[in-house]
Amino acid sequence: KYKVYFFSVNDDSIAQEVKSKLHEQGKSFEQVFKELGGLDPLPEKEVEYNSWEHDVIHNALFSKKLKVNEVIGPLKVANDLYIVMKVKSWTDRVALSEEDIQQRWNNVRERLTDSKALRIYENFVAKIMKGKKIEFVPSTFRKLVNLVGPLYFELEEKRREIFLNMALDKKLDNPKFLDLRKGLEDIRNEPFFRIDGEVWTVGDFEIELEKHPLVFRKKKMAKKELGEQFKFAIADMIRDKYLTQEAYKRGYDKVNVVKRNVEMWKDAYLANYQKKKYLERFKLEQKEGPQIIIKYLNPYIDQLQAKYNDVIKINVEEFEKIKLTRIDMFVTQYNVPFPVVVPAFPQVTTDHKLDYGRRMENVIP
Repeated sequence: KYKVYFFSVNDDSIAQEVKSKLHEQGKSFEQVFKELGGLDPLPEKEVEYNSWEHDVIHNALFSKKLKVNEVIGPLKVANDLYIVMKVKSWTDRVALSEEDIQQRWNNVRERLTDSKALRIYENFVAKIMKGKKIEFVPSTFRKLVNLVGPLYFELEEKRREIFLNMALDKKLDNPKFLDLRKGLEDIRNEPFFRIDGEVWTVGDFEIELEKHPLVFRKKKMAKKELGEQFKFAIADMIRDKYLTQEAYKRGYDKVNVVKRNVEMWKDAYLANYQKKKYLERFKLEQKEGPQIIIKYLNPYIDQLQAKYNDVIKINVEEFEKIKLTRIDMFVTQYNVPFPVVVPAFPQVTTDHKLDYGRRMENVIP
């Protein structure tokens, strides 16, 4: 485990300047930090082998022995993002028991497997995208950036990622989006970019955006950087489109784990849709809350349980193995168009009694 001081640099040329000062001019880590406008105290963090850090950072720290006060970097971890670190201290915990040794072995194996899988994926993506180039129409691109920019920087940082999708959603009656929608309407038929011999209009881009939200690689950016980051986000969206087409060609949509994931999301959406449609008939001002479930949904679910009692079959043995906690699990991924891993389980009743259905017999283990 390492304790490190660190700072980041958001520009290629500044990163080269930092490298020169540290490794050629012999300036100290602290001095360079202050020259960049850094304020005391220096940022610091702990990094363990099992910490989920960028591969570049992980390899720099754990691929060889490092000394206290050793300076590492600048390390490029993303476009226009570099990390510089200085080792404050390190500790090593000796694995004594057989269990500890096995756990450490498993951790190393898992990390190396993940790194290898990532390299294979990156090579696969490079092969799919080889020879493909996006050529933007400058005039249309400028119009779109000028429409997007003011609203993007006006919103809270946590809402910026989804703002364009919100703006295009005609069901959201937000006055802030009216100018953007009107501006997009005016240029909808204009050519936006060309790739692989195909011309995309702004309208084509809108349609694709409904299926794949934009993800900006850089979350914090200056206004002058929006154009470049907008291009990167579009390029990533197009890349994912080609990867999706390749996945269908290979029949990945027929793979069991993919089918289960699709069915899980479909069930969640259908449950919430039916719940919403049922409650609409009561013209309620408030659509959520335990009292709504108790008063309106519990009786409805009781009716359904009675109606379908003879056709519902339950694997009681497996049901009893389920261990529930009071902790809600809500897992998200970072830097992906659809960050929510598992949909929230739709709550349609507060009744927990298993007093309906029949026991499933002759279950094959």
